[in-house]
Formats: sequence, C-alpha cells, structure tokens
Amino acid sequence: MNHKKIAFLISLFLIFFIICTSYVLAKYEIIETRVIAQLAIDRTAPIGTVTYSKEKPTKENVIVTITVNEPIQPLDGWEQVEKNIWEKEYKENTKEEILLKDLSGNETKLPIIIQNIDRQAPKIEVKKCSNSNVDYPNYANKEATISILLEVKDDNQIQDFLEETEIVVMIREAKIQAKKIQIKQIENKQTVEIILEKIKEEGQLQIRIPKNSIIDEVGNANELYMWDSGIWIDNTIPEVKIEQNKIEEGKVQVKMQVNEKIRTLEGWEESENTYTKIFENNISYEIPIQDLAGNIAKAKIEIKDATSIVLRYASHNSEVGWTFGYGNYDIAGLEAIQKKRKLRTEALAFSIEGNVDPDFLQVRAYVHTYWGEGKEAICQDTNKKYKHGFNPSSSTWKSMNTKEGLVKLGDKKQYFILGGAGVNLRGQTDNKGEDPIPDVVAVQHLYGISGISFKLKDTSYYSIVYQIYIEEVGWLSPCKNEEFTCYQKDKPISGIRIALVPNSELNYLWDTWEKETGDKIE
Repeated sequence: MNHKKIAFLISLFLIFFIICTSYVLAKYEIIETRVIAQLAIDRTAPIGTVTYSKEKPTKENVIVTITVNEPIQPLDGWEQVEKNIWEKEYKENTKEEILLKDLSGNETKLPIIIQNIDRQAPKIEVKKCSNSNVDYPNYANKEATISILLEVKDDNQIQDFLEETEIVVMIREAKIQAKKIQIKQIENKQTVEIILEKIKEEGQLQIRIPKNSIIDEVGNANELYMWDSGIWIDNTIPEVKIEQNKIEEGKVQVKMQVNEKIRTLEGWEESENTYTKIFENNISYEIPIQDLAGNIAKAKIEIKDATSIVLRYASHNSEVGWTFGYGNYDIAGLEAIQKKRKLRTEALAFSIEGNVDPDFLQVRAYVHTYWGEGKEAICQDTNKKYKHGFNPSSSTWKSMNTKEGLVKLGDKKQYFILGGAGVNLRGQTDNKGEDPIPDVVAVQHLYGISGISFKLKDTSYYSIVYQIYIEEVGWLSPCKNEEFTCYQKDKPISGIRIALVPNSELNYLWDTWEKETGDKIE
C-alpha cells in the first residue's frame, strides 16, 4: 500500500473519531441538563399527620405517631417503624414543634400537643380560716366560733368526691364533733365549710382527710392530708397570785403573777408574766385577767394601806349620826339603812389630803328640804347654813378650800359639808326660826340630799367615780367626773360610795359597780 492510501485512511479515521466524540459529548450534556432540571423542580415541603395513642385523660404514657407523605431525613429521638412512619413515647404533657425535612431539604413544622396525661392527685387546700377571737386569732376557747373553708379540685373530673364522714377534726389526735359541715360541688370543684363552736377539748386544732378519700376519673387518689390550723384551744382560766408591799411616801405596790401570757393590762408594767402597779390611795375592785384565748380570771385588787392620797367621806342621819367611808366598797349611810329602811342621808361630808391640792376634790349636791325653794336652815351639828336646791349653787363647787371653813367630825378629821344634820328632825325650823317640821312629817323621813356631782381639779391621771343607793330601787348606775346622779330631786338618797381611781383602772371599777346596779342592800 502506498503512502497516499495510508494518509487517506488515517484522515478518514480522524474525521470519524471527531464525529463520534462530538455526538457523545452532546448526548452527555442533554442528560446532565435533564437531571439538573429534574432536581430543581422538587421544592414541595413534606406533609405529616399526627395521631395519639390516648386522647382522653389518662395516667399512662402517650405514643405519638407521625405519618409523612414522602421519605424524610431521620428524626432525632424518634423511631422509624415503617416507611415514612415515625413514633415516640411521651411521659409528660408536652407542647412542641417537630421539624420534618425531606431528602431534597424541604422543611415543614409539625405541632405536637399532649395535655391529657394526668398523674396528679386531686388537690385539697384550705382557702380560709376565721376565728371570732379576732385580736388573737391563734387562740380560742369554747366561746369562740371557728370557720374553715376547704377546696377540693382536680385538672380533670373527680369521680369520687370527699364525703362528710371522711373529714376528721382533731385536737391532740382526738376526734371532735363539728357543729356544721356543709359541702357544695360544681363540676370538678368541691367546697367544704366546717364550723366549730363550744369546743371543750384543749390543744392544737387540726384537720385530717384519709388517703383515697377523693379519686379523679383516671384513678388518681389523694394521699393522707393533714392540716394544722395554728389555733390553740384553751379553756383553762389563768392562775393569778397577788402580792402587796407598802413602799415610799405611803404608796402600795401590787404585783400580780400569772401562769400564762395574758392580754395587755393598761397602766400595768409587765415583765415575764409579772404585772406591777403602784397605788397612792386605797381602792377596791375586780380586775379581769384575760388570757389570749379569752378565758377570764377575776383578781381582787384591795388596797387598804395606801396613805399618799386619802379620800374620806361621811353620811349623816339624825337618828344614827355620822357614818364613814374610806374606799369604793365602803358605803356611807349603811348603818342608817340597816337600822331603818326609811332613813335618808341628810348631810354628806368629804375630805381629801396627801399628795394633792386641797381643792383637788370638788363637790356640789342637791338638797330637798321641808321648807322648799328659797329657804335656808342651820345644820344643828355645824351651825352652817344650807338651803333647798344646789349646795353651793349649780355654778360653783365646794372643796377643802371652801370659805365657810372645815369641820371636825367624830373621827377627828376635818371635812367640808353639804346639806344639814337635823333636816328631818321634828321641830327643826328654818334659819329664821320659822315653820317647824311637824311630827307627822318628820317620821316619814322625806328630806335630805337627793342628787350629787363630783369633779377633780385634774383628771389627767385620776377619775372620781360615785354611785348612790335609793332604798326603793337599789343602786343607780355609777357616774364619774362632773356627771349629776339623781333618782328624783324629791327622793333623797339612802347611801353612797365613792372611789378615786387611776384612769387605767376606771373601766374595771366601773364594770364592778355596774354589775350591782339595781341590787338591794341586804
């Protein structure tokens, strides 16, 4: 073969090779373009649906199943149970979003909501506890009323509600009887009102509800419930010991020792259940010692040896003479009452001395006489004038500073006097010697002091309290500090008692006397 043929064949082969190579390359470009085009078209996010193994309330775990319409990338924490089906077990109520991503990278969020898992027992809660002993709500006695409001509720329905017989009210682990237990229930909530009165036991008040008393619809039951009210029931009155000691300047110190904490005593110094007070004058009254629960012991304060301030008073009747009083339980006129019920107080005398001004005590009285309005008479014992009506006038007061002077009586002490001895004495005349009292009138004892007022020069620390006795009606209500006490202006008094009292003790003495209003002297 010559060289020309060989060259021709080689050229022909090269042309064929180039044509084949070009065809293959063109074919490859077409395939690549189709693949790229096909990949660019999948932009659709996967679609998933969620189902739950339990949709009603349950105590069990809930299995969540996700079914997807195409293959997706693996889900962390989930198990692929079949093609395009995934599962996960939940132990608690959950609210979250799951990210689904297909093989092309398209994403969608799928919400997971589980709210029916219930492992909580029904809740018991005390919503309110009230004690009628409002000043000391942590203490009560048999006089108190205690009201307790319980609430029972659950996130779901309650199948077995609390019953009255399951509510145990206890004091020191001993069951007591409630006056009233009222139960109301609406849907999944129950309210229980417990009212307690006249509790005789003593100790801490508690409420107990046994285990399994309340069961919800999925079977959750309450555990043993114990509630401490914080209220101590106490029905024992305080024990009080009283000691008196005379100290400087004629004063008396009183110490009261109490076996428990008590309510505040105004005007008394307190240190570790010991209460101390200093008295300047004699006085007698009952003071209530009340513990925090409200139990009351009556302590008798009776001061007899105080001389810092001395108050004296005396009553006169023509048949008996002067009778004296030195404190609030001393009745001036008592001897006359006991001798003859008809006898009246014709004159009163007063004296005060010691750590006060002479005019610290001031008095005025209304005198009812036989001679009537505008008339005057002479007191047979003192030769002092007295008149029908106010002695002195209703605008003035008499005291140890009186211009008419003072008179010594049978106890050798000086007094100022109101009224007149002899006002009921037969033959007694007015100051002009006229109009003698007839026998028939004198024996009826119709005249004397019928009303009286007292006041103090200074009431910043002390008050003056007084109470008059009318034979026909008993003791009138007590009065104090300038108040006028009188039954009728034409009805003279039979007796009187007077007390100078520290303001801190005023209510105690007042209560002591008030209780005797209307009582008769035996």
